[in-house]
Amino acid sequence: MNLHQLGKTLIAYRIYLGMSQQDLAERLGVSPSQVSRDERNEYYGARLERL
Repeated sequence: MNLHQLGKTLIAYRIYLGMSQQDLAERLGVSPSQVSRDERNEYYGARLERL
């Protein structure tokens, strides 16, 4: 898998788990808009632990 496919993989896995972006954001300690950016492959300032 390359980084271009990571966003789609994140979306698929989140949906598989039955989580909304809000749920995932709360679990990760980030904003829902950050989850949205990650799912669109916009990783500005992302730490490896979060990814």
